[in-house]
Amino acid sequence: MKNLSLHAGGDLVTREQLAALNYPAPLGARHVIRPFAEDIELLTSTLDDFGYRITDEGIGVTFDKDNLARQFFGAIEVRPKALEGEWLPADERSIVVGIRGSADQSLPRQLVAGTNVFVCSNLAFHGELTKVSTKQTLRINDRIDALFHDAISHLPQEVERDNARIEAYKNYQLSGPKGDAILIELVRRQILNASDLPTAIAEWDNSSHLEHAQHGKTAY
Repeated sequence: MKNLSLHAGGDLVTREQLAALNYPAPLGARHVIRPFAEDIELLTSTLDDFGYRITDEGIGVTFDKDNLARQFFGAIEVRPKALEGEWLPADERSIVVGIRGSADQSLPRQLVAGTNVFVCSNLAFHGELTKVSTKQTLRINDRIDALFHDAISHLPQEVERDNARIEAYKNYQLSGPKGDAILIELVRRQILNASDLPTAIAEWDNSSHLEHAQHGKTAY
């Protein structure tokens, strides 16, 4: 699952293994240990309610020195059930929901979604469309259902806006010199490393990705 990285530690687990995890004791009277599997099952049922089916997923867990579950990270790729049996265009972006949380209060329960989602055990957590975050206190079980429901309910409109933005990028033509200037500005802002500039220029001149080359010299 390309949207999930465990390079900073953690083990990939199945849903069955997730459901069988052992957890540490609560850290205080207001700390609730909510099993990670409950969040995944709640997310799955919420996605189903809103007409999405899961096409791919990855779930990772980190453990403490006693081999008790500490943190979990997940990325779930979905597509609308209405597209069942249809092939999406080659450059169509997948909708992904990212999720994470902890049993030791090191992370709140969080959810992100969009077409550019990245979840990593080094705590990188990005999703451009929607985000949910809640602490694991006494009433988390009362809050989290509504939070997930609200986030997924807004997903279609947000994806539609994102698609419109991408289409605008595809239709915005750039001259060769203008593209060169943008690459230099990316280096100046430290978004792109200077050592990567020759590769970026070569890709700009002759893209090796068909989904980019077919649109010509554009902002996309």
